[in-house]
Amino acid sequence: MPITVELPEALARHSGGNKEISASGTTVAEALENLWQSHPDLRSRVVDKSGRIYPYLVVFHNGRRLAPEEAPATELADGDRLEIMTLAGGG
Repeated sequence: MPITVELPEALARHSGGNKEISASGTTVAEALENLWQSHPDLRSRVVDKSGRIYPYLVVFHNGRRLAPEEAPATELADGDRLEIMTLAGGG
């Protein structure tokens, strides 16, 4: 089932400059695995060696922010949209 993954500029550099990429999967974890197949350089920039999404990244599913622990198992439907965003630092 096709979904769209939207990337920030910092990650798009590792996807051939593509800010929007089609992927498929029934869960976020499956969609990310599909994304790594076509853009393997993204994997090490989005997830750590154990497969957890880095804490400085936030994943949105159809505009709703996903908690890190719920993101991998979140179910997807045809046409859904995932956004991967970097947290803004400050202080």
